[in-house]
Amino acid sequence: MLVRLGVTSLTLMLVVSPLGAQVGARSTRRAAFTFNVTAFVGLGFRGRRAASDPGDGTCIAGTPCIDHKIGSGPAVGADLQLPLMGNFGLGVTGSISRPNRFVCVRGNCRSSRATLTTLRGAAMLLLRLKARVPVYFGLGAAMLRLDPGAVVGQDDTETEYGGVLVIGYDFQPGAKVGGRVAWTSYFMSPSSNSLPGGFEASGIAYDAVITIGARIGL
Repeated sequence: MLVRLGVTSLTLMLVVSPLGAQVGARSTRRAAFTFNVTAFVGLGFRGRRAASDPGDGTCIAGTPCIDHKIGSGPAVGADLQLPLMGNFGLGVTGSISRPNRFVCVRGNCRSSRATLTTLRGAAMLLLRLKARVPVYFGLGAAMLRLDPGAVVGQDDTETEYGGVLVIGYDFQPGAKVGGRVAWTSYFMSPSSNSLPGGFEASGIAYDAVITIGARIGL
């Protein structure tokens, strides 16, 4: 009787212990994203906002050949990240920069020396393929506010809307303090408000920003 009881108890221990370990492992599984904030500096490369034909023979057959762009330049900002279910997270980002207007005639670009203040914001759904993988992806909506507008003649504040795609890499993703490098692509719809005659707003403007920052867990 005692031998049979001992064998039964040992069998139960051997069966229950692995199950308990699996349940414990599942309950302590690390989230793919944590609640943190990242302060960053970046360099932005911004696309064409409009094209124009001055009507003085510069362009052929009346086709706009003068491109109006926002110049590249530094930016500073911050990311806020929150965990969601599974391998998903929510990211909110904001930044400010002070680029110049650029005018390009048949590929020859020069600064108009007019400085803009740009405020950019975006909200994204974030994804890691696995919780412990440092690479993550993000997809969402973005807004860009320019003061003044991107094109000569747009003297008022203009607002652009579009989409955003990000690919990032977290150093020490599970640590309280770490680093982050990200490449963010913006696909914006330039504003046609207050465009002078002979100007055509671009359909989609592609902006890219590369950032590096310090990530702090909250």
